[in-house]
Amino acid sequence: MQQATLEQWRQLYKEADELKKKKPWTIFEDIDLIAVQLEGKREPYFCSIMGRQGNCPGITMYYGMDGYSDLCMIMYSYQYSAPTTYIMGDITCMTCYYGDVSEIEPEQRKLIQDLGLNYQGANDWTYFYSFEPRYVPVTLNRDEVVQCRKIMEVLNKVVDMVMEDQEYLPDFENGELLMAGWDSDQEGEEPSLTIYPLPVPNTLPRFLTIKVEDSVLEEFKGYERTDMELVMDLNYLFTPIDDPDYDRPINPLLVLAYDLKEDFILAGDVLTLDHDEMETVVSIFFHIIEKYGIPKKLYARNPRILIGMEYLCEQLQIEIVNDPLQELDDIYQDIQQTI
Repeated sequence: MQQATLEQWRQLYKEADELKKKKPWTIFEDIDLIAVQLEGKREPYFCSIMGRQGNCPGITMYYGMDGYSDLCMIMYSYQYSAPTTYIMGDITCMTCYYGDVSEIEPEQRKLIQDLGLNYQGANDWTYFYSFEPRYVPVTLNRDEVVQCRKIMEVLNKVVDMVMEDQEYLPDFENGELLMAGWDSDQEGEEPSLTIYPLPVPNTLPRFLTIKVEDSVLEEFKGYERTDMELVMDLNYLFTPIDDPDYDRPINPLLVLAYDLKEDFILAGDVLTLDHDEMETVVSIFFHIIEKYGIPKKLYARNPRILIGMEYLCEQLQIEIVNDPLQELDDIYQDIQQTI
């Protein structure tokens, strides 16, 4: 992973700090999307400005339709009970936060010092992270620093234009976003920024229902029915594991099966990067039926499991329950301490 030069970081911090002064979260909600089309990129970056609701101010930037799918998962995560650790561990994006000094890793604190920047107080310290599924968040690499600086430059101009004329704002509440991109029709002219409303795009379903062959289902339908209340969960541990084969520390993803009535862990596995999580969930699910019988209920909080297991549970007449499952939090904490 190539690191950005100090000058590239300086240019990014200049744009990010300029944007911070304008407090764009006083204009935009975090669900008011700004799509930034950069020259040379096939798809736009979908940007969300955080801070209007009193949370940590900042900007999240998601590239293309895959990134837009990640953003939609966050926006609609309230429909499920999945913990923040899973939601934030399963996205790809760049982030700029305006937070407190206590939140900044030593590497970025040194960078701020090397740049000669001086921040004070709450929500003033500028710092950046890159998120990618199966890895812990890390400092931006060189290409990300360059792209993030270009996005920030556009966002600064967008905020200036909107502050000058509110007519630029789209109808966010009725399914529009604000599109921004550079326009240079005449050769030799300086490109100008154009902004205009567009309907928010549709996305393909992020989570799919798992199906198996009818012969397999018929076999499992013959097992004895029990009153077991089975819990199945997927969650990231955010306990970094360094592996020399990868340029980012791995974020362990754990699949857990738990007997709610008996307060007993039935199975647990830390997935490698090659593991497909739902293949593992289904494998453990069928193994539990073989060993204990068909459970009465399946409790889950992770949308990947709640949606993924719909068909199997319907065929096996197992009730699915969407539950916060706070009982699991202590279990994960104990597991984190052993890694």
